[in-house]
Amino acid sequence: MDYRPFVIGLTCLVLGCAGGQWVKEGVEPETVKRDYGECQTWGSFQQPQPGTLGDKMGGMPDMSGLAIEKCMRGKGYQWVTETAEGR
Repeated sequence: MDYRPFVIGLTCLVLGCAGGQWVKEGVEPETVKRDYGECQTWGSFQQPQPGTLGDKMGGMPDMSGLAIEKCMRGKGYQWVTETAEGR
């Protein structure tokens, strides 16, 4: 069973499928970029390894987007959409 459409839909629901950005009060853009890069790295390690049971049963969903979101929220960031910013 292919879970990718479900995960993409869930990610869109969580993030609003709108343009936006991660924000945290008092944090410079360079710090946001660095923290996001760290979360991307962490998220890439959250994938099932080839040859696991999930891989043998047709693959596992890509959870890296949700892992990145969890990481950024854990660092105190919020996702702010363009509509939430009043644009």
